[in-house]
Amino acid sequence: PADGSVNWTYDAEIVESVPAVDVNGNVYVGSTDGFLYILNPVGGQIKALELGDNVVNSPTISEDGTVFVEASNNSVIKLFKISVDDSGPADSPWPMKGQNVKNTGLAQ
Repeated sequence: PADGSVNWTYDAEIVESVPAVDVNGNVYVGSTDGFLYILNPVGGQIKALELGDNVVNSPTISEDGTVFVEASNNSVIKLFKISVDDSGPADSPWPMKGQNVKNTGLAQ
């Protein structure tokens, strides 16, 4: 909300993952136990995808809705590509880490 109050919370240990939001308001965020959580706009879990045994980093959502995210599994980092129908990044100034797929939010 505009006043900065909390709408909802979700119980997960998140350290290195910045959430990404899609055009439908769904939130994608990785946890330290190897899961990528997909939450609906009111904080309900849609899916919990086990991608590894350790940290799942910040997801990126491409214009066609494909979600890219890396996860650690047995000290090996793997890149995952997850197809999402009828999606794409939220129409927002900052829908994911780095502002957009190219991370131009850090550009000077």
